[in-house]
Amino acid sequence: QNNFRNLMAGFAQQSYDLAISLRFGETNSEMVALKARLAERGLKVFLCDEAPGVNLKRTIFGAFSEADLAIVAASATYGRQTTSGFSTYEEMNYFVTRKKPYFLIKMTETPGDDWEEDATMFNFSTAVWEYWKPGSPVPAIVRMGSSGCGTMATSRVASASSVS
Repeated sequence: QNNFRNLMAGFAQQSYDLAISLRFGETNSEMVALKARLAERGLKVFLCDEAPGVNLKRTIFGAFSEADLAIVAASATYGRQTTSGFSTYEEMNYFVTRKKPYFLIKMTETPGDDWEEDATMFNFSTAVWEYWKPGSPVPAIVRMGSSGCGTMATSRVASASSVS
């Protein structure tokens, strides 16, 4: 009975400071590095690494719901609908419809490149973003707060409510 309580208490404490949305084939290594950098600063960061067979939609949307802020690694094809029935298209629509605060990282070959998906262009074209060239080291988007705790550059935080 105590083991069950301990197990359930662990589930109840699964809230996150940040949750990362990405296309795994395009920005996974960069987001793993970012997660590590943020964790070093004491932030609890969700980056999906579930094994096959887990309900990914429930896991990912649960983490986005609990997180204070989503980090969107918007690569060239971010927002593309896939045949899997669950993709960054659904994640992006979740942020927009729920007005979830997000930190947008544009991860295209050059900062001036357009996103390939019309829905992504529509949802993010007026948002403030930080550029990160895929394949390069973590840029200076993580700042140390006065308390010594890491924070995202709040001047760059976009909110879905600010996107028209």
